[in-house]
Amino acid sequence: MHASPKSSTENLAFLLSAPIFSAMAFSSQTRSSSQASSSQAWRFDDRSANPTSRQQRLARIDKLATLLDSALVVPGTNIRFGLDAIVGLVPGIGDLVTSLVSLYIVHEARQLGAPTHLLVRMVANIAIDGIVGSAPVAGDIFDVMWRANRRNMTLLYDHLRSKGEFARPVSGTEF
Repeated sequence: MHASPKSSTENLAFLLSAPIFSAMAFSSQTRSSSQASSSQAWRFDDRSANPTSRQQRLARIDKLATLLDSALVVPGTNIRFGLDAIVGLVPGIGDLVTSLVSLYIVHEARQLGAPTHLLVRMVANIAIDGIVGSAPVAGDIFDVMWRANRRNMTLLYDHLRSKGEFARPVSGTEF
């Protein structure tokens, strides 16, 4: 049975308006109705935001950064690498895919209220990682050493600390 044009238009509008890498639709449904600012982006200076949710969001993107940049160790050495270096081995598309996943961390930082200058620095780290990392062999070595996602988490946590918010130290930040 064919769907009516109205319902397919509504579905298309929903898909176009939904944030691509965000779990906001799920999280906003599960939040209690007593939270007044569930659909607004949190700011660093907004003390009324749910601190548990903020810490959960920070923990989630920290785990993603670790998975992408430093989750694995070369046996017998202290060289750490992650999925960014592995997926980056795929010619052409590997670095593009990992750069898109890395932009999720920037998206979450924006949702947490990070200032524009911080977001620009984070995007620059990802751009450097994606462009230089796309070079064969040397780019893959660069991917292991640059760790754009760990750098971005360090920038975010440093900014949180400078604003007086508690933030745990970032693991695996040795560059």
